[in-house]
Amino acid sequence: AGARGAEEASPAAEAQVEAAAAVQAPAATAGAKAAKQEEQSMGKRVKAGRPLLKDKCLEFEVLLERADREKFGFAHTGSKSEAQASTSDAPVGAGDELLIKKISTTGLFRDWNQQQPLEQQVFLGDRIVEVNGVRGITEMAEELRRPRILMRIVRYPDVFTIELFKRPDMKKLGFKFEKPSNAQLKDLVVTTVNDTGLLQELNAHNANAGLHHFVVSPGMRILAANDKKGDASEIAQELRQNSDGVRLRIRRMDAGAIAKAKVQKKVALLKALTKSSSS
Repeated sequence: AGARGAEEASPAAEAQVEAAAAVQAPAATAGAKAAKQEEQSMGKRVKAGRPLLKDKCLEFEVLLERADREKFGFAHTGSKSEAQASTSDAPVGAGDELLIKKISTTGLFRDWNQQQPLEQQVFLGDRIVEVNGVRGITEMAEELRRPRILMRIVRYPDVFTIELFKRPDMKKLGFKFEKPSNAQLKDLVVTTVNDTGLLQELNAHNANAGLHHFVVSPGMRILAANDKKGDASEIAQELRQNSDGVRLRIRRMDAGAIAKAKVQKKVALLKALTKSSSS
């Protein structure tokens, strides 16, 4: 293609060029046809719709087809695993989503990511909300066994903001936090969400409204409280001293951290059971 501002070829000239190409390069046409047939024989078919931003979440579709011996090359778990991994005193219900927890170095998912722009690549922590027009964790998992899958993918925002306003009848923020063990990290870690308090009220409201991407759970980090940021001590002081309420900037826990938290919870439960049985 010419640079912007160059003269456009006339329709007649374009027709002559096309005719010449058809006569002079039959091998190229045959090669393209063979390449297309080879791609089809490998069972690969990918399709991308334009990503949409919906309720702060990025949403897009992925269409994959595989041959008999091909693999999609990813692992998933129900989003309820987040709630199971949570140490919250008052966990809220999770959405009917499949959480992508692993993408293999081979397979159609890897091929998809290599072909797509960054905003349409699939990452760990992305969520499958629909497969072949079907919703529901069990139903979607069954559909993923088929050779052709059309998935609707949702990516939660990595960082989001919530506001907690104190009232005469409710002045507790309702969560515990601590400074990270790594001194280089300048934010706080949410360790527990209490069963009463402003945060639990907001979590329940957002979950009931289907806004699970705004639910705060243990393991998430507090990047800022009002205008305090970049210093964990100042953020903590703002949380303890502010009498009216706070505006919190939250960064969610990644898929790897979710898996680690789930294992840690199982280990803690096993230790507790072992201790009780030996006493």
